[in-house]
Formats: sequence, structure tokens, C-alpha cells
Amino acid sequence: MHAARHYQWQQRVDAAEDGVDTWRGVDSDMGRRWYARELYNLQFLTQRSVIDGVDHLAAHVVQSYASLRPRDPQCFADLTAGSIDLLASIPYVMNLGPMPAKAGDTEQFQSNLRFVLADRISRYPVLYPLLGRVGLAVFFFPGPAGKDLDNIFRLVVPTLLEQLHPPPTSKDPHALPDNQFQFGDAVRRRQAIYDESHIAFFEAISLKGLPYPPGTDVIALSGGARQESWWQLATDGASLRRIRARRRCGGFRLPAD
Repeated sequence: MHAARHYQWQQRVDAAEDGVDTWRGVDSDMGRRWYARELYNLQFLTQRSVIDGVDHLAAHVVQSYASLRPRDPQCFADLTAGSIDLLASIPYVMNLGPMPAKAGDTEQFQSNLRFVLADRISRYPVLYPLLGRVGLAVFFFPGPAGKDLDNIFRLVVPTLLEQLHPPPTSKDPHALPDNQFQFGDAVRRRQAIYDESHIAFFEAISLKGLPYPPGTDVIALSGGARQESWWQLATDGASLRRIRARRRCGGFRLPAD
């Protein structure tokens, strides 16, 4: 199924690239307008295709974890951890390491998060600034004392809003009126930012018993239109797995509004 979705995304990206090539160098008002729209469309579709890949792998991680049984050998948990490492290699996903554990750690944690975000923005200019609506999923690996989820979001979300300025809506670039497109294109060219930064939803999934330092958090940008949590999607149609996922994952999803 994902292979088919990937193919569909690639077709759309290829069509946008053809549009850019068609209008490049056309020296007329119409040519310049359509060239700008095709550039915007190409960047918009590229971002959505990468986020779709994040969502596919994130769903696989949760489904794999939900399927683990206490009697399974350690290599099964290691395979799930390998999928998480692969997920964290995608530019929209970041392994932030352990959360602050003592006084003085908070400032260093937030400074590190700003550095990571600045590095991603610099290294992947086609993926930033964000042109579409996103949600936030947090995979965390609690220690024996667990973790205060409110504290995770309190530390992470303001910095994400400050650095990434995710837009409140996602719209087909070709459907935008000229005035809205001109502003959106200025955002794309990093000459403007949205007045309102917005994250569509917050989701947290606790993963116990995996080989990560206690307190580690992996944050992932997710498609902003998703209505169900990962553990709901991963356990659909399998009652035993659903029960196991609810017991072990401890996942929840909240709208940002």
C-alpha cells in the first residue's frame, strides 16, 4: 500500500517539476506568475510526500511495538528500535536525547533543540519553511519513575512554534487567490512569516523496554489532517493487539486548539 502511495506522490512531484520546466524563462507576466506557482507547488508537494513517509514509518513503529510480547527475544525489541533510528534519520524527525533531569538542564535542552532545528532548516531548504499544516508526535522512553508529559510539550512546543512557524492551514497552491499566494510565496522564499503559528494536534506514545537512555524523546512532525492516534490506527482490526497496545504504549492524542 505504501509503495502505491509513494508512487502517487512521485507522480505529483514529477508533474510539478515538469510545470517548473515549462514556465522557466517565459518572459511574460503570465509566465512569471505560473513559474512562481509551480515552484511553490513543487516545494509544497515535496514536503507533503516526506511527511507522508514519516507517517508511514511512525505507524510501522507503533504497530511493531504493539506486537511485542514479554516472551519475545530481545532481538525483536532491537528491530523496533532500528525502525525508530531510521525514523529519526528523516529531516522532520529529531532524537532530542534525554529530557532535563535536574536544575540547569532545561536551558541546555532548549538550546540544543534550537541548534537541531536551525541545522535542519539550513541543510534541507526545500523542506523548510513549512508550507502545510502539521501535527506533533512524541515518542518517549520513560525510566522507572515515568515522565511528566505536560513537561515534554511545555519544553518542546514553544520552541517549535518559534523556529518553524507552521501555518494554520494547508491549501492547494493553485487554488490560492493572488494576494494569498503572493504572501505564501514570500513565506516560501523566507521573506515573510505567518502571523499565527499553529500545530494541529499533539500526540505522545510511551515506549517501554527499548534500548534507549531513560527519558529520551524523539519528536516527529506529522500530517496535520490525521484524525486518529498512531496506536488507534496500528491496532484497528486486531482486538488482542489493541488491548496489548493500550496496556503498553500508553498513547494519547489531543487537538492543539
